[in-house]
Amino acid sequence: MSQTIGLLRCQLGDEAYAFEMSSVASVRHASALRHADVSATDHLVGWVASPGEEDAPVYRLADCLNRVSSEPESHQHVVVVNTSLGSQGFLVDSVSRVLPVPVEHFRECPELLNDPTRRLFQSVVLFRQSGQADSMSLLLSPERLHRDAVPLTSACSGERGGVSPPVISLGTEHSMN
Repeated sequence: MSQTIGLLRCQLGDEAYAFEMSSVASVRHASALRHADVSATDHLVGWVASPGEEDAPVYRLADCLNRVSSEPESHQHVVVVNTSLGSQGFLVDSVSRVLPVPVEHFRECPELLNDPTRRLFQSVVLFRQSGQADSMSLLLSPERLHRDAVPLTSACSGERGGVSPPVISLGTEHSMN
């Protein structure tokens, strides 16, 4: 039997992104969010209680990725992730149940999609569900999304902190179809 990795799929408008469950501390409805002062800088949305730690700051994932969010906040969720830099929450339009994904469905993220100084995406994940069309999501790097993450230099842009799921190069004989 194939090894699987649990992923939490997050929607931002028509786009799907994913967090590896090993980094997810909690998922809360947006109603749990304590809003920041509207004059707050750095796109802080507010704070949410984080299990066993200080309250986690929350940012809109759409703002972090320069994307558009389409849902009103009353339907959104906050995903709190743990990193070596501390806990941080991300406001997303919706979340899936935990999806077990076989490791062979992880692919290397094309350089074109990943800013070399930020490396926000760990890999591309192929989702295959019976009776539905295949779809892909970008696996997010919580370490690189953290507000205190230091920009990478070109010399270390390929480095990854922590353990990442195995990825299969897009140039291999494995097909995404």
